[in-house]
Amino acid sequence: MHGLIFNVNTDKQRNAGGHRIATILRQNSWDVEVLDFVYHIALDKLKEFVRQRYSSDTEFFAFGTFFSQWSNELNLFTKWLKQQYPHIPIIIGGQSVNLTPAENIDYWIDSYAENSILALLSNICNRSSGPSIKYDKSYTDRKVITSVRDYPAYPMESYAKKYEKRDYLNEHEWLATEFGRGCKFKCAFCNFPILGVKGDHTRTQKDFEEEIKRNYYEWGIKHYYTSDETFNDRPEKIRKFAEVVDSKIDFSPYFTAFNRADLLISHPESWQDLKTLGMYAHFFGIETFSHAAGKNIGKGMHPDRLKEGLLDFKKFMNDRPFRGTIALIIGLPKETHKSLDETKEWLRKNWHDHSFTSYYLNVDQRQQITNTSNIAINPEKYGISRMNSEEFREIAKQRGIENHEGALKELYPLEKNYLWQHNEMNIIDAIEKSSEFNKFKDTNKMPMEVWTLDYLTFVERTSIDRSTRWHENFNQIVGEWEAKKQDFIDAYIDKKLGYR
Repeated sequence: MHGLIFNVNTDKQRNAGGHRIATILRQNSWDVEVLDFVYHIALDKLKEFVRQRYSSDTEFFAFGTFFSQWSNELNLFTKWLKQQYPHIPIIIGGQSVNLTPAENIDYWIDSYAENSILALLSNICNRSSGPSIKYDKSYTDRKVITSVRDYPAYPMESYAKKYEKRDYLNEHEWLATEFGRGCKFKCAFCNFPILGVKGDHTRTQKDFEEEIKRNYYEWGIKHYYTSDETFNDRPEKIRKFAEVVDSKIDFSPYFTAFNRADLLISHPESWQDLKTLGMYAHFFGIETFSHAAGKNIGKGMHPDRLKEGLLDFKKFMNDRPFRGTIALIIGLPKETHKSLDETKEWLRKNWHDHSFTSYYLNVDQRQQITNTSNIAINPEKYGISRMNSEEFREIAKQRGIENHEGALKELYPLEKNYLWQHNEMNIIDAIEKSSEFNKFKDTNKMPMEVWTLDYLTFVERTSIDRSTRWHENFNQIVGEWEAKKQDFIDAYIDKKLGYR
């Protein structure tokens, strides 16, 4: 039984999802090959790859998406697949996959698919006498499997992804890894797929050890992005995996993860474990330094304690290649223009050697997303009301942006978006303020965020701890990375086409 998985990412990075599904299928007697970087590979080469790999044993084509990313050229590719191989089903999967503007798709799998893909393939390949597939009945125009509800894939003892020689990994790439699945919190703004979990949802120590050893000894890879919703949710979890690195690993891995700053500050006993593990890059979802706004969304640590704790942790990590990225949500209820200006000034004085990113508040009520946030379910509870489209247009006109260029463009057509407002600001204010923050970041030449550190290692062809451009502004290196990574992708597909 044979299948092909195509990974889609507008960034020149590998998707973890396709490799995770390939690993599961291979453990169940499938021969599955993954093609990465398909967004950046010419259509004629995609066709050539399929012609080479297709055989009488081929049972499916599948696409793994990263946050619904897609292109018109990929629709041409799926159209060609349907024309050339009309008997082969095409599957697409990913978080909020139903937002993906993909065409010529037979089956849609929303979110973690380890169990749902096995059930689906068993069913459509007529190898199962079991019950029929549970499709989401809220969709009448397509066959959708809502995995987190009907085929949950957590907790699991293994979250490993086993790469193959034919994946042509580069030692300076960063791979995605996973320690556990689901978050024990349920912050008001969050629409991650698995929230409010209880108990231990982590993998085994042995599974973790085998994965990072395999990637290092076979390909020289030791840098990782962690996909856990909240890595530092429990001190025991940090200690569990730090023990593996401390006693079982003879090299120094480097991890980036989503971490809650309030938990970090509340558990200083875990700081040394984070160092031992190699968790040196932290994405802190601070969201706001306004105490009133923070309490309103479920993040109630006082800003003074939060700021002091972040600076203490930064000092603790100063003997390591530490990078912290602070994430802010602009426009939360009870956040004022004044408090945002104070936040910007604090960042300028205290966080200029690290990084931050900002997003405007998005009240996403679309049916197609995997999970709807509490704010989107009940905006009024949080002090949010809806602005009608006429009000929006009038404000945009007053601001001189009624032509909806730039950031406002994504809100059109207005009738499809929740145009929010509250006592302190509205969605237009938040978009403009977020743009102001980003300009501030560029003006002050703050270094790159934690999720782009792979740009640096790839350009320099060295590890983070040996980088000579560690604190360089992101814009200085992105162009170099784009060119070198495209050269790598071009060589990658040529190797794929030459593989036998």
